[in-house]
Amino acid sequence: MGVMDWRVPGLTEVRELGAGAQGRVVLARRDDSGVTIAVKYLAPALLRNPGAREVFRTEARLLQRVDDVHVARLFAFVEDEGGAAIVMEAVNGVALRRILDEHGVLEPEAAFTVLKGALLGLGAAHRVGVVHRDFKPANVMVERTGNSKLIDFGIAVLAGQGDRSGTPSYMAPEQWLGRPASSATDMYSATCVFFECVTGSRPFGGRDTRTLREQHTTQPPPVDDVPEPLRELVARGLAKNPQDRPSDAAEFVSELETVAVGAYGKDWEGRGLAALAASSVAVAATVPAAAATVGEGAGVLAKLGIGLGSVAAAGTAAAVGAYFMWPTDPSIKHAWTAQSVKPASPVAAVDGGFALYTSDGRGGFEIVGLNGKNGRVRWRHPATPSATVRGVDLYPAAKDRTVVYMSPVGRLQDRRAAIVAVDAATGTTRWSYGTGGVLVDSQPELCANESKICLTQKVSGRTSQQKTLNLSDGRLLTTSTSVDGRRLQSAENGDTLLVSSDGKDLLLIPPTGPTRWRRPLTEVFKSKVNPDNGWWLELKDGRYIGSIGRTDSANFATQTYYYDRAVVAAFDAATGRPLWLDRGASVFCGEIVFELQHPVRCRTKGTQKGERRQGLNVTVEGFDPATGATRWSWNAGDVPALGPYGASGERGVMRLSDTEYLVRTPTQGHTILNLDTGPRPLQGSAPSGWCREHTSVPGIPGVSWPVGQNAYLHQSLWPCTIDRRPVKLPRLAPDFSGTRSGKVYAWADKNTVQAVHVK
Repeated sequence: MGVMDWRVPGLTEVRELGAGAQGRVVLARRDDSGVTIAVKYLAPALLRNPGAREVFRTEARLLQRVDDVHVARLFAFVEDEGGAAIVMEAVNGVALRRILDEHGVLEPEAAFTVLKGALLGLGAAHRVGVVHRDFKPANVMVERTGNSKLIDFGIAVLAGQGDRSGTPSYMAPEQWLGRPASSATDMYSATCVFFECVTGSRPFGGRDTRTLREQHTTQPPPVDDVPEPLRELVARGLAKNPQDRPSDAAEFVSELETVAVGAYGKDWEGRGLAALAASSVAVAATVPAAAATVGEGAGVLAKLGIGLGSVAAAGTAAAVGAYFMWPTDPSIKHAWTAQSVKPASPVAAVDGGFALYTSDGRGGFEIVGLNGKNGRVRWRHPATPSATVRGVDLYPAAKDRTVVYMSPVGRLQDRRAAIVAVDAATGTTRWSYGTGGVLVDSQPELCANESKICLTQKVSGRTSQQKTLNLSDGRLLTTSTSVDGRRLQSAENGDTLLVSSDGKDLLLIPPTGPTRWRRPLTEVFKSKVNPDNGWWLELKDGRYIGSIGRTDSANFATQTYYYDRAVVAAFDAATGRPLWLDRGASVFCGEIVFELQHPVRCRTKGTQKGERRQGLNVTVEGFDPATGATRWSWNAGDVPALGPYGASGERGVMRLSDTEYLVRTPTQGHTILNLDTGPRPLQGSAPSGWCREHTSVPGIPGVSWPVGQNAYLHQSLWPCTIDRRPVKLPRLAPDFSGTRSGKVYAWADKNTVQAVHVK
């Protein structure tokens, strides 16, 4: 395939949207999902020009930083010897340039609305250090809803950089003078566009670049042409000195809204959106469909006085091989934010919506049902964590149209509860178990192919029984023998793994009948261990594998933790027979979640006293769960977010998918860690991913051990950068961070429930 025929694989071209000397833009459809996207190809004549390639890469790199609903999103950047392309969102609307050409002047409310949307997009770019430098009507798309979206970062730079680049009619004085660009540079250009919207002409109308330079750098702005209420705003935005303009987009938006409300009333934005929507639809009906989709051409790279030869001399050599940015699923769109609930649990999916435990911040709990379409609360009931011990995560059991939770009975301090099932849509009670109040030592959970509810009910003191209920009607199906012990994990068949109350033995009890087996912990782990020092066990293929904290791993008197005093063990689920043992390793690897589908362990050196770490050195290993043999090994070094203690909230590790994490190390830079195959260097820009943190949820006042801990841990997750900065939309919608109900994916962060539309 020659360079003239080079295409991004996996896409089918629908039609060309525009072309020019720099390249062309096409509308394309993804072969796997059918989603429509826009692809910007670098012109074949420029592929042999290293400077032109680098300019194109820079556009993609800078666009990748910006994630906002008012900016056309980047999905991927693809490059090899045959070509280069930017894959991005196809905006369903028309360019503001087309609307102005058709209508001449906009109503002030519509002009204010365009400016506000544009400023919000520019603000998102400025927050990550990017200056657009080419804000003009051709680069503002007006969607059919009236919302505006910023496109074409072809000459964008990082703040503090700059040269004489831009579109002359909209360039700030500092651009003409070749001085560094800042957010104020974009404020000037945005005001020029606003001026054109309300007057029908540009602030300065010089017929050649020399005249335009003189006007923009020396002449006062012609504010008399602007409606009187807007003059001060325009004068500020067009100030010659960048320091005299609004300092950033947020300040400008605030000033804009104040002026708009004062001059045109509180409902100015609604009228403006309606007017823009009508203009967008009307213009779309009169112009070719291609122009109504992505705007004018592929974006103009205007280099005043600097030819491509000069750019090439200043550029760097082209990258060898393919350079990929991380694509975002284009079907993901913001759906809603439920700000009226404070999560105390993960979100569970039900038909038509979601359910979760929430906290009032004072020890009170509720179970809440949310509408999947809009995130509104459908119903809510009082709830309790009952006797659940040691701050484990709360979570409701939910399937289809049924939500099972713990409803308080009597005084909250007594921690007694009834197990209640309600209709997921209405909150109407379907059945209740233990209406007189029982103490439940673990969250009721789905088992037996999600047809039953398994729970651990306290009988007296430390004695408990394992029970199963029929999910459909709440009938008690099985009751185990009474056991003096603490539950660790329940299996799908109802078997429950416990540690004896004296902390010496492991035992497995079935739903009915006598104990299956009982073995000393020291026989299985070959050392003294105690779940109070942490434990994590997973069951797969008839084996339990995981870690229980060694008793000598922590000195509570001095608050000192010894990282290398750890052990990973495997034992047979049917008999408790030890299978293999690995001293010095642990499945506690900080932000890396232990899962037997992709098993890893960490060998960690060093100590921690309070919050101070000394000598931290982490080696991550993939291993064979059947034998414990090492499959791959990687020394990550001093990465606190991989440490076994206090890792929650640390920067430097971010989950990308079910099998991959991004790890930033002090000596190796950014590394992609694949749990199945091991590490590989990051190629290109760092993608966004998912961050997690355990936050404390206040428990019932006045209650503490041994009945139960007064604070509970809620694992919150959010889309983020490697520095844990939130991003607007997730790149992917994976099972580990949230759940899907229909075509809506929701997750619980620290203070809200967020949702996006997914395909």
